Amino acid sequence: MMKDHPRVQALWMLLTGQPAEGNGAAPDGDGPGALAKVVAGLLEAPEEFRQPGTYQVAIPRVHLDPSLFKAGHTVDIQARVLKLDPRGRSTTLWETKPYGEQLAVAGKDELSAGWPQRPFQVEWHPGERLLVEVYDQRPGLFVEPRRFHLAPPESEPREFPLKPGTFPLEPADRPDPPVDPRNNTIVLRSHRVGDLPAPATSRADDDRPLVIK
Repeated sequence: MMKDHPRVQALWMLLTGQPAEGNGAAPDGDGPGALAKVVAGLLEAPEEFRQPGTYQVAIPRVHLDPSLFKAGHTVDIQARVLKLDPRGRSTTLWETKPYGEQLAVAGKDELSAGWPQRPFQVEWHPGERLLVEVYDQRPGLFVEPRRFHLAPPESEPREFPLKPGTFPLEPADRPDPPVDPRNNTIVLRSHRVGDLPAPATSRADDDRPLVIK
């Protein structure tokens, strides 16, 4: 009924990233009922990310602020995903180095990279912390590499930390002068693909006789 209202159209764009159809139907839908189903599905989507399971994640795009690099410096943008244990020790789950260099020249090129065709899977339980690190693989002689983090929450997360969306990247070392955090961003695309695999049972347990009391 209100498909032509500017605010309704803006809300639809915010939720779906697609323009509202002129006839009031959702894209590829069958009228207002389809629109309602799509919106309801979008509102329910966060529940998916509160469940333990196996998640598939891709990083379509990373963008870095060129002011953080010396003009003319060739940046090789790489990324990796780490799992942190309760003591803060990390284990690498996935990294981009095997997929080749992602080169851009500061002051000349847009400092961006992406791996949309290189998805990876993560097994996650609520409370486990994940960290995404983006860094320059070619820092130069006597220069420390620039590193950026999609920081995990301080407490144990109740939701999957790599939910879809666009997020700011925090410099590992605070730059001087400070930069707008919105100039360093990462785009994540993810969804839950299944339950966690069942824990393996030992053969000793399988061979034990069944005792009925």
